[in-house]
Amino acid sequence: FELPIAMYFLESLNLNDNCLRELDFSHVRFSSLKKLLLGNGGYRARNQLSRIKLPNALEILQELSLSANLLGKIELSHVRMPSIKVLDLSHNELEFPDIPEELDTLEVLNLSYNCIRHLCISKTMLKSLRDLSVGVFDYSENNPLEDAYLPQRLLKLESITLAHCQLTSIDFTLCSTPRLKSLSLCNTGHNLEHNKLSSLRLPNNLTVLEELCIQNNNISILELSNIDL
Repeated sequence: FELPIAMYFLESLNLNDNCLRELDFSHVRFSSLKKLLLGNGGYRARNQLSRIKLPNALEILQELSLSANLLGKIELSHVRMPSIKVLDLSHNELEFPDIPEELDTLEVLNLSYNCIRHLCISKTMLKSLRDLSVGVFDYSENNPLEDAYLPQRLLKLESITLAHCQLTSIDFTLCSTPRLKSLSLCNTGHNLEHNKLSSLRLPNNLTVLEELCIQNNNISILELSNIDL
């Protein structure tokens, strides 16, 4: 699949549910592109991208979806995306999410259903992030995540999903999450080899929290007295 070098007026490119194996857009100028969909949105996965190259700059791109492919590696750290709002890299084979450090406009980051063992995004600027998903939602699936290091300031974050991973402890005390409404660290169903949290430290200020899911872990002591709920 090839495109002209210059696509000045193209605002949306939807290549979902095709038979793509490799894509190289590094030479293409997308001056107006706001939405780029290269995943599989239907019930049957057809795209099987294992390699993709993007331009160095996607200045007004707001949504990028590479979900449900075969990507074991993706290099996005060099891609300038100052307007990005939704980044969906779910259902791939990623071991390390190579994403830019400056994602000030990003609202939704979906890294669920991958092969990430160590998530370190503590230096990533996520000033606008509302929804972070790294775990899985189906208890028959397995996510190998063992530890997660998040930025200290997640002032707009409303939802975190780290369910069905391999976490034994996690410390949120350094995170400022005044808008957090939903925190899921659960392990539902019968797959008890997933999350086995024995230690959980939460931020002090959770005044708008509506849902805290930590069932089926190994927590013996949970101290909530210093937390404003």
